This record gives sequence, C-alpha cells and structure tokens, in this order.
Amino acid sequence: MSKYKTLILNFPIGSEQMPDNFCVIPWIHAATKTNGDARVCCLMSNHESGGLTGHNWAVDDAQTILNSDIHKKIRLQLLSDEQPGECNTCWVKERAGGGSRRKFSNRVFSHYTLANAQEQTHADGTIDATPEYWDIRFGNLCNLKCVMCGPQSSSMWYKDWAKVYDTDHFTDSGKTIYFDDKQQLDQTYNWWQSPAFWDALQENLHSIKHIYLVGGEPTIIEQHYEFLQMLVDAGVSKNITLEYDTNLTNVHTRALDLWTNFEKLFLRLSVDDYGEQNDYIRYPSKWSIIERNISTLRNSIPDLRLEVSLTWQVLNAFTFIELLNFFKHDEVSIRILSSPEFLDCAWLPATAKQDLITLYEQHNVPDHLINYLKDTINDYDDRSHKKFLSFCDKLDNIRNTDWRTVFVDLTKYI
Repeated sequence: MSKYKTLILNFPIGSEQMPDNFCVIPWIHAATKTNGDARVCCLMSNHESGGLTGHNWAVDDAQTILNSDIHKKIRLQLLSDEQPGECNTCWVKERAGGGSRRKFSNRVFSHYTLANAQEQTHADGTIDATPEYWDIRFGNLCNLKCVMCGPQSSSMWYKDWAKVYDTDHFTDSGKTIYFDDKQQLDQTYNWWQSPAFWDALQENLHSIKHIYLVGGEPTIIEQHYEFLQMLVDAGVSKNITLEYDTNLTNVHTRALDLWTNFEKLFLRLSVDDYGEQNDYIRYPSKWSIIERNISTLRNSIPDLRLEVSLTWQVLNAFTFIELLNFFKHDEVSIRILSSPEFLDCAWLPATAKQDLITLYEQHNVPDHLINYLKDTINDYDDRSHKKFLSFCDKLDNIRNTDWRTVFVDLTKYI
C-alpha cells in the first residue's frame, strides 16, 4: 500500500442549518497578504478596504490583529445576521446560485457554531480565542505571470508591469513600491523573516488545525518547506489539514515526503483553461507539464482528490468548457473575476452574453455563471472594452503572444 494513502481528503460535511449570513472565518482565521499585511479574509481584496486590519504580521501579535476594528465590526454584523460589504464576493456568488468560500468554511469548520461565536464574542466584538485556521503567504515569489495577476502576487510580473503601464512602481495596500528599490522589495515581501511572525506561530502552534498555503507559488518557496518541517518537528502536523492553491508546474519529492506527516491534504489546482488557452492566461505555463504533474500526483497518491480552481473571465469565457470536460471526474470551483474590471465578463456585449448563455446551457455549465450573464446582459461598457484591447495588445507585444489567434471565438464579438 502506498505510504500516501493517509492523504485522502475527508472533510466533515457538517450541518447546513446555519443562520443565513453567518461565516466562521472572522472568529478562527489568521490571514496574511504577500507583504505580511493582516486581513480578515483573502476574498475581501475587491472591497475598497481590502479587508485590511491596519496591522502587519511582521510587527504585530495575533491577539492585536484578530481584534482589529474591522474584525470587530464584521463579527457584530454577522451576529446580527447582516451582510458586511467587505464580504460581497461571497454574497454575489451565492445570489447567482453558486458555492462560496463562506459556505465552504462553514462546512469544514462545522464544529465552530453560531453558539460558539455568541459565547466567545464580547459586546465590542473582541474575542479571546486563538486562530486555528491560517492563510499564510510567504511573499510573492512565483514562476508565472498570469494575465489577471500583478506584481503584488507575482515577482515575475515586475518587468511586464513596468512596460504595460509605462511606470517604475506599483502599489500594494496603498503603499508605493519601486521596482528598482531592491531593499524596499526585500523588506516588503520578505516580511516572514520577522521574529514577531514566528513568535506568533509558536504561541499558537498547538491550536492550528488548518493551514491554507498560497503564493506566489508555495511549492517553489523555501520558507513554506521550513514551516512544514517545523510543524512536523513540533509533533503537531498529524492534527493539521493542509490546503494549497498551486499552479502545479512543479511537483517536488520534498513536498510529497512532508505531506505524509499531515492529517489531510487538500490540493487546489489553479488552472483557467485547457491547452494553449491556459498557457496564454497563466503565462508561461505549459499544459503538457501540468498534465504530466497531475499524472505524477495521481500515481503517487492513489486516493488523491484534486479540486480545480478556475477563474472565469473574458478570455476563457468561450473556451473553458474543454477544461471542465478534462476534469469531469474532479470537483471544479469557478470564481467570477471582478478585478481587473476589463477582464470581468460583465462588460461584454449583449450578443456575446446571449451566445454564451446558449452555449453554457447546452453543456451544463454551473448556473451561477449563466445567472451572472443574465443579470449583466445590458451592462456593456465601452471603456472596459478599450482597456481590454489595449492591455492584451501591449502584453502580446511584450510576450510575443497573440490573444486573437488563441481565443478565436472571442474575437467575433470584440
């Protein structure tokens, strides 16, 4: 029997009998951005606040961060069965009939109920609990520069960003970051070297039940492996579930060996299309390598259950069905992209949307995408249309690619 047999994903389903708007995340979750800034939830990035707490894990302790003003406000709103604006990504997806991170988290952490939240929350929204669910991003080191991404999440984007936008800087959490300032880049994205962060982890080590590892690309980040080894050496790994977002362009033996020490593994593959379409969107990935790595994982972990994480946007709107067919035996989670706005399907012409609705209905595409197209059927935006053309043409000039030959069906409408 394979030594990887223990890695079967087997989350508790839990009860769906939750208050309409309750979400467990603000009570049990500790989250970092790639620059170390603390936030309530990664899906709040599209809100004007970004879900940011005003604290950074390089200098602040867990209790200070988890009792930030925004944490307290959101907890009190959820306890009143309200829908905080910061959580709009989940509300939009749920209203369209789709699943959401909120629902997923409530199922995975079903042991933490509304009654627990009410009991542990003080009148001002503060709590005394320690985090059991950590979202950790060890900087922005990545080997891809996906079309919808940017330098905040991928170090590979630096040169292309400077050329596309004719600039010497970008912004992250409202701060200006200069490409030619290596010291500033190191201080910003090597925040994890701070003793304060490791002290926070050590203090909460025995409370950790679930770790969400994102990047950059976590499988090429050395600190990610050091962290896993620390958990193994401390004897707590056997009680922890690992959850990854990975582009799966790399499968390291080191990772396979370390994973055997953890209770469960949840591997979420970030791909957005099939073949050359995926290679364009998630440049410079190669579909043949991803497919080979999937096969390697399935052979190494016979009972592996992959979830595919797909970001639905203008470029893949007409082509991603082939990816769904390829992963027909796996669970596929589809996120509706809203930023940058020129890649949001909301601006597409009504004729394109109507043809997409017909196409999707023929291929049993999830209802929340069809509903989104119907809800935005008349929201064509010429400004976003022009931004899309300008952006893709500039990118093609830099990367020697051609979106028009890769996404032929799309060109009929724009």
